[in-house]
Amino acid sequence: MKIITVLVAGLLAMSVLIALVGVGNTLALSVHERRREPALLRALGVTRGQVKGMLALEGLLLAGHRPRRPPRGRLWTGRARGLLGLSDIPSSIVVPVSPLGAVGATIALA
Repeated sequence: MKIITVLVAGLLAMSVLIALVGVGNTLALSVHERRREPALLRALGVTRGQVKGMLALEGLLLAGHRPRRPPRGRLWTGRARGLLGLSDIPSSIVVPVSPLGAVGATIALA
């Protein structure tokens, strides 16, 4: 039993390491590609403050917008599985929450 636990922990560590390398490479490529953009904007007459403000606003928009929107593919796949009766969740479960209350709670938490 202990050998299995060690193997699973090793596989988990490898997957985390691979994910970190992938994220690091993506960020490095993004920085490399965007390095010339501020220089071009400065050459066109944009002030340093405007460039910093533009980058900060872009970062805030990207950070705030992506987590709130569910991927469309998953939404439609889930609905199709439910309509075809392929859902893993039994349809006899009744959730005692009104849809408007759930929407309000979601907006309040977001």
